[in-house]
Amino acid sequence: MGKNRGKATKIDHITAAAEPKAKALIEELAENFENWSREVRCKKLKALLAIDGISGRGLARDTGISDSTLRNYVDSTVPAKKIEVSRKQAPLAAAPLPPVVQQQLSAAKQVVRTKVVLPPRPDFDALRRARETKSRELTLLLLEFLQRRGASLGFRYPLDIPLVLRDVQSLMSDLPDSSSHPMVSLPMGDARSDFFNGISLGAMDCDRLYQLAVGLRNVMMQLGGNKSTWEDAITELRRISKELAGEGTSQQQTSLPREQPIKRTAEIRWLPGWGLRPNGR
Repeated sequence: MGKNRGKATKIDHITAAAEPKAKALIEELAENFENWSREVRCKKLKALLAIDGISGRGLARDTGISDSTLRNYVDSTVPAKKIEVSRKQAPLAAAPLPPVVQQQLSAAKQVVRTKVVLPPRPDFDALRRARETKSRELTLLLLEFLQRRGASLGFRYPLDIPLVLRDVQSLMSDLPDSSSHPMVSLPMGDARSDFFNGISLGAMDCDRLYQLAVGLRNVMMQLGGNKSTWEDAITELRRISKELAGEGTSQQQTSLPREQPIKRTAEIRWLPGWGLRPNGR
C-alpha cells in the first residue's frame, strides 16, 4: 500500500509540474535558489506547494536541490496543525484510591525518620598499643618461667634463651591459628608461682634446654590464645635476650684489666776516646 501511495504521489507531481504556471515556477526555483534570501526561498516554495499535486520530493528531483535542504524551508513555511485528541485518546482521570490505601500513604508520610548513627571507627593506634602491651606481658611471663624452672636445670641466663626458643619454635605447630581462640587472664602473685610449679616439663632423659622448651609450650597451651600472639612474645623475648647478651659482653669487656704498655729504655755510655774527628771524619 505504501509503494502504491508513493507511486501515485509521484504521478500527481509529474502531472501538476507539467502545467505552465508550475513549470515556470520550478524553473525559476532551480535557476535562482542560490541567489535568493531565505524569505524569498520560503515564499517561492510556499507558492509551489500550494499547487495541488506538487510534492517536496518531486521538487528535489526537478530542481536538483537536496530533499533535506528543501525540507528545511518547507517545514518553516507549513504552519503547525492543531491535532485534536479524541475522548478515547485522552488520558483517563486517576481513579480515587481506597480509604485504606490513603490512610497508609498518609501514615508513611508522617513517619519520623531517625538519623542512623554509625559506630565509631576503630582506633588502630590504641589497638596496636594494646597488642604491644599484651605481648610485653607475655614476654615477661615466659622470661620469669625460664628463670624459675630453669634454675634447677642449670639454665644460663640469658645465654641459653636463644637455644630454648629454637626448640619452642618447632613445638608451636600444635597451637591454634584462629584469632578467636580465647586467652585466660594471666596469673599473678601466689597463683603465678603455683601455675609455674604445675607446668610439666619434658622427659628427664631429654636435654635440659629441650625440657624448658616443652615447658614453655605447655604454658602457651594452658593460657590459650593463638599462635600469632605467642610468636610476637617470642620475637620480643629473642630481642631482649640479644640486648641482655650484649650488655653482659660489654660489662665483661670493661671489667678486664687493661694491659700496661711496655716501657723500653736505652742507656748510652760515653767511653774515653770518643770525639769528633777533624773535618767531620
